[in-house]
Amino acid sequence: MSNINKNIYYKTPVEILNYIQSFIPIYEQKSLYRINLEFLKNYNLAINKIKKIQKFIKRNRICLEEEESFSIFTKRSLYRYYVINYDDKFFIRYPEFMANKICIDPSRRQIWKNYINENMTEIKNRKRSEVVKFFKNNNITTREIEIAGW
Repeated sequence: MSNINKNIYYKTPVEILNYIQSFIPIYEQKSLYRINLEFLKNYNLAINKIKKIQKFIKRNRICLEEEESFSIFTKRSLYRYYVINYDDKFFIRYPEFMANKICIDPSRRQIWKNYINENMTEIKNRKRSEVVKFFKNNNITTREIEIAGW
């Protein structure tokens, strides 16, 4: 007799039911409540977890159609969009790129240059999280990103 079979004799009935239920696909588990209410309880817990994940993804997904403008984004979602969709070689260099744009207010550009010199590491050692901190700490707006471009 294998270890799995020996160990099952020492488990409580609830643990055994959970073990049995783990082999049954989720779409067939709802009908098991006729056998035992513990099955229904476990099924409802699993469904609630699935619903939470779906709700989180629905609330935090980023999708942009080709003809839509970036103006539909909030600052947070725009930062996330660029973190997810842009390569490191462009994203890591973006603070310097933005600070050197002539079309942006010179006082803002100077603030960004000071921040880059004081708070950020060199480009070759920089992490994506530092660029996100640059966005957040300098309160970079969606309009400024639109003006600077990518």
